[in-house]
Amino acid sequence: MITLIATALLVISHYLWIGRRRSSGGGPVHGRIASVAHLLLVAAIAVLAISSFVPALSGRAMHGWMLLAHTAGGGLFVVTLAALVWILSDRDRPSTTWAGMVRKFCFLLVALLGLCVLISTLLAMTPFFGTQGQRALLKFHAWSGLLMVVATIVHGYLICIGSKRDGTA
Repeated sequence: MITLIATALLVISHYLWIGRRRSSGGGPVHGRIASVAHLLLVAAIAVLAISSFVPALSGRAMHGWMLLAHTAGGGLFVVTLAALVWILSDRDRPSTTWAGMVRKFCFLLVALLGLCVLISTLLAMTPFFGTQGQRALLKFHAWSGLLMVVATIVHGYLICIGSKRDGTA
């Protein structure tokens, strides 16, 4: 929770000091399909974050509607992450700005952490690891997911304040 608050404070302070002056009214244009995929990915990550943080903050296990929302959000997450990685994989031109490089790094970090989240979930569903191994995989899943939320917030922010001349993801 502290990580999310710190990320939000950093994003807000950056916008107030630097971002407002450099904002061009929108980020790079990737085409309609990529824009819709970006929007769906952010929506899926928001559903996943809310459905996991609410039970965690209340000290209870995820069950009922929260588990159902988390599972449905996971399906949307898998499809949109795969679509975005495929769509944006040919856009590997080097960036010329600091914000463009950080934006590209954050996107690659979201993709890598998304893969970690997916693999840890799939491995936890197998009987190979026993109870302790499944608990460790669940913790790895939770921390990977938290870091992915932070990278998504930073990536989304950098897209919003992106410059017109920089067209990277």
